[in-house]
Amino acid sequence: MNSKDIITRKRTVLQYLSKRQLGVAFKNLNELATALQNWKTLETLNGLETNYKLMLHYLFEGVEDSQRDMVYRNLLRSLYEATDDIADELLKQESSNIYYERIRIGELRTPIAMSDFQAQIKSLVESRALTDLLEDGDNKQSKINDIAVKRERIATEMFNTTFISPRCNESTLNEYKEFIDSEEVPLREKCLLISALTLSLIHRFDSRKIQLLMHASRVDNIQIKARALVGLVIIMQMYDNRWQFYPELQSQLEMLSEDPDFKTHILKIILQLIRSRETEKISRRMTEEIIPEIMRINTLAGKKLNLDELMGDGDLSDKNPEWKKELEESGLANKLQEYTNLQLEGADVFHSTFASLKSFPFFTEMANWFLPFDPQYSQLASIFGDASNSSMLKTAIVDSNQMCNSDKYSFCLSLLQVPASHRESLLGKMHAESEDFKQLQREAAELNSKLNEEVASNLYIQDLYRFFKLNSYRSNFVDIFALKLNFHEKESLKPLISDYQSLKQIAQYCFDKNYLKEALSI
Repeated sequence: MNSKDIITRKRTVLQYLSKRQLGVAFKNLNELATALQNWKTLETLNGLETNYKLMLHYLFEGVEDSQRDMVYRNLLRSLYEATDDIADELLKQESSNIYYERIRIGELRTPIAMSDFQAQIKSLVESRALTDLLEDGDNKQSKINDIAVKRERIATEMFNTTFISPRCNESTLNEYKEFIDSEEVPLREKCLLISALTLSLIHRFDSRKIQLLMHASRVDNIQIKARALVGLVIIMQMYDNRWQFYPELQSQLEMLSEDPDFKTHILKIILQLIRSRETEKISRRMTEEIIPEIMRINTLAGKKLNLDELMGDGDLSDKNPEWKKELEESGLANKLQEYTNLQLEGADVFHSTFASLKSFPFFTEMANWFLPFDPQYSQLASIFGDASNSSMLKTAIVDSNQMCNSDKYSFCLSLLQVPASHRESLLGKMHAESEDFKQLQREAAELNSKLNEEVASNLYIQDLYRFFKLNSYRSNFVDIFALKLNFHEKESLKPLISDYQSLKQIAQYCFDKNYLKEALSI
């Protein structure tokens, strides 16, 4: 049985389970288990089938059983998990998917526990703090760089280990929680952990890992909270048909829902995920309409204007009526205004700009697609270590709410290719433009106290979009941005968005974005 056959058979079993056709589900699952040739798996499956037949027998005999519904729910839960596990074991032997490749490599190494990762990261943070006390010089900088490289290597290993980690047990669950709650673990590693957990869940359902996302959604840090909530919405959307079998998840979600801000943020994330589907359309408009028009006008300006006109007093358009007429007729002003409005709304206007800048070796490492931007990253030392540039870089990039983390790294890695003499001029222009945009954002923040949370989740969705659309292994992953926009139909999400105002807002947004089928359904 090859990889394609295994995946097809798994989908068939899952389809039968969703329709509650357990007889044929057992038949197909037994065929998968037989191919695995593992007697323990077959024994477990036989036990589940025996329990199912006994339950049917008592039902037909008319025997009253108050526990029947719970037994049936647990049976389905076990069958879903068995299907995942059996298929994974077979694919581990057959598949060239990056997930299974990394599992095979991982089995050749000694496993590292989360507590060990935590201890290593803590040690490096302490070493960096001591290094900061040294006198400035080459020796200090060398030590700082060595610590940075070690920290990046450990964080990457932690990410990869979590991504392919088996189903979580109670002990591992507590280790993950301690990592998330620890004040000694930096934000960067905590954010990476949440993304690794989300990727792991996208591959395989795990109720305890979902509990970890819920746990992380209660922390005070906006970045961690945003990543956890975005991951939670995606996982609930993907595994809605399993949600009813896990009362522990339902009860924990009910507790979170007692906070009205939780529901508000979930609604905003759903709207942002819907908006993310506009990214390709916006990219096409940028590359086919707006940018070519700017270049055309720029060429025209070079021909029609001379130095005296530029340096003289008075209105430029009065001196060159033909130039003014060209601007009016081109419609460029309207297009640029539309671009600004999209940017303020939070639309992903930079995807087309940075899509071609994901070929740096930095992006060959999966974890780096989810890395929070940090000027202390080892490869960026040469530009952020320059005192003349650091202030402008901080304003234009680090503090920017316009670029997602992935694009910030793309920009800085590109900046390393630019001669130092040209960097300052480029950064000066970005500094001025980012200050103007920040003023608009400050005005918007006065009207919306939750803007920072919205910005954090929106930029994280953009990071996810780049990973699922641009990374070289994208064919190995389920494209979460190709899922149906039927959030309102998901039983797991309904309690969070089924009130009149929320449904109205989602319907109106779908209508505005021309998703008429979804809008009509709502």
